[in-house]
Amino acid sequence: LTWLMPDWGWAAEAEDTLYITGPKFSYRLKITGADQINLVRGGETLLGSIHARPSWGWYSPTYAVKVPALMLIAVWVGRLPVTFISNWQISD
Repeated sequence: LTWLMPDWGWAAEAEDTLYITGPKFSYRLKITGADQINLVRGGETLLGSIHARPSWGWYSPTYAVKVPALMLIAVWVGRLPVTFISNWQISD
């Protein structure tokens, strides 16, 4: 599971939860069902042990422009089926 999010302040609340703080609102994102949560920004791993690729953690608002973004990558290893649940709690 992958989520691309704005390049805002962040903190890990638990192994499965991130708190993202923006200029007008904040949100808490909890991922259920993953073995590991990773956070990448601009091709570099910020959280977790995944080896980030140089193309991960970028956003392109238009051609020839790229800006850093937070990229959450949830990993699960095992047999199918699998269920991920993303719980978003938005606050101002």
